[in-house]
Amino acid sequence: MDKIADLKWLLEAPDFLSQKDPEILLIPDVQAIQDTLNAPLKRHTLGAYFEHLLDIILMENPDISHLEKNIQVFEEKRTVGEFDFLFRFRNKPTHLEVAIKYYLGFGDLNHPENWLGPKTIDRLDLKLDKMLGHQMKLSETPAGQEKLSAMGFQGVEAMGLIKGVLFYPFDQWQAENFSCPETINLDHLKGWWLHFPERAQVLSMSEQWIILQKPHWLSVQAYEQTSVMNSSELDHWVQDYFAEKTMPVQVCAVDMQDGQFQEKHRGFIVPQGWPHQRPSRHP
Repeated sequence: MDKIADLKWLLEAPDFLSQKDPEILLIPDVQAIQDTLNAPLKRHTLGAYFEHLLDIILMENPDISHLEKNIQVFEEKRTVGEFDFLFRFRNKPTHLEVAIKYYLGFGDLNHPENWLGPKTIDRLDLKLDKMLGHQMKLSETPAGQEKLSAMGFQGVEAMGLIKGVLFYPFDQWQAENFSCPETINLDHLKGWWLHFPERAQVLSMSEQWIILQKPHWLSVQAYEQTSVMNSSELDHWVQDYFAEKTMPVQVCAVDMQDGQFQEKHRGFIVPQGWPHQRPSRHP
């Protein structure tokens, strides 16, 4: 896997919340970060991988100092929250909360509760409420202020960063009907989703496909050429997959340009009955 491609994706992908990325996201010196980039992860989740890449970007920013991450906050021995990242940006104490999310929309797409994660457990409205109403306000609580004071981070500026993709029902994606909640940046990355029996509609749109595997859901350029399937091969793979499993699968249509994959479009193929029938198995 080419982690540099994933790092570039993180830097270039629009934020769900804002049309302008904060100045903290600067392109690092690729040669200087190779060892750190290839360090083994303690947790092989999408979120942990995303935070790992972001940590590298922050560490290499010359305007950032005193970088701390995953700082738990306690109140009477009870965990009440965690600061994802704390640092000084141009000597300004800063608190950064981050997330990477992939949501599939159904019904009225203007309502954030109608955007679900592939497992249907996670919801856009819950994530926004948690980040904006709890995580970013942790520094305003007595326990948060006490922790910040002990670390020398009084008077922090709180920031939120959510990267990811919103996936629209296939017919709406095809019609470019990109309705979304008013809190979401209109320039967000967009994909499609459709039920397994309807897959022929999208498989006919490309002859080259890649199955995206966690935690590498970011850049398609991270994949080797041996990962490519034609539409017939992908169709057979998907049939075998859903004969045993019920978790949605993310796929990406690609072109090859100058020896690198170029993403045409991506989406989720989901089992019949999604989202009302919850997935019961993991891929």
